[in-house]
Amino acid sequence: MRATLYVRPDGYRTRFEITEIEDDDRAFFEYLNIGISLEISQTAYILYAKIGPSEWDELTYIVPRGQTCRQAMTALRKLCEDALRI
Repeated sequence: MRATLYVRPDGYRTRFEITEIEDDDRAFFEYLNIGISLEISQTAYILYAKIGPSEWDELTYIVPRGQTCRQAMTALRKLCEDALRI
């Protein structure tokens, strides 16, 4: 699954492949065409899910320290399901 990585401080962007993701989570994001992006701050990884066309249709998930990529993507999926009421 492809995602966008934003790098501070200049906002440089690059596309990358998320490989550590459960198959059902990947299918969920791809089926609903939810765009995923990642920002790395000095203190945390921050995941974003673009669930609609508006700039307000973006969910944010701050990855807790020690959480794996698979766990974070599952948590982001749950956040999306709750927001979309699925």
